Amino acid sequence: MKITFADTFFESLERLNAREKWWYKLYDLFRYHIPNFFRNIWLFRKELFKFRWYDYNYTLEMFSRSISIMENGIDKKSHEVLESKNLKLNQMRRAIEILNNLKEFNYIEKAEKEMGKLKDIDIFTDNNDPNDIEYNNRIYNRADKLQEIEWNELWDIIKGTNKPEHDGTDIRSWWD
Repeated sequence: MKITFADTFFESLERLNAREKWWYKLYDLFRYHIPNFFRNIWLFRKELFKFRWYDYNYTLEMFSRSISIMENGIDKKSHEVLESKNLKLNQMRRAIEILNNLKEFNYIEKAEKEMGKLKDIDIFTDNNDPNDIEYNNRIYNRADKLQEIEWNELWDIIKGTNKPEHDGTDIRSWWD
């Protein structure tokens, strides 16, 4: 039995080899990379405008926007099987929701819904009821706990839950 390669096989090898040439890299730069650069500036314009290096909230906003773009692309353009696609989309949407909660820091309001409104305390005097101070501290502690729970949930979504069945977590599986 004689084994031969079709002409198209060697032509495809030549095309792959051409991609390593300087002129093809220059073509890629102008055809793909520069337009993609300006597209990314447009997509992240609001986050870039507000971005500051010294506060992690701005990084979380960039991360949230990135996941939003990915979620929209998978939702609208993906041809993936609906069962696994919907699992991913649900996890992405939950991650975006958590990132928005972290940005807005609405955990005190959530704790107040669970435990009741904060008591009015005058921080400039020592004439406050110790029970009111203790009550407010419990609400603040609950808000911190709610934030910690969501923070841990976010990173469980990102890193994956290590369940044997696919549950949509693990950002490494979020591609089409």
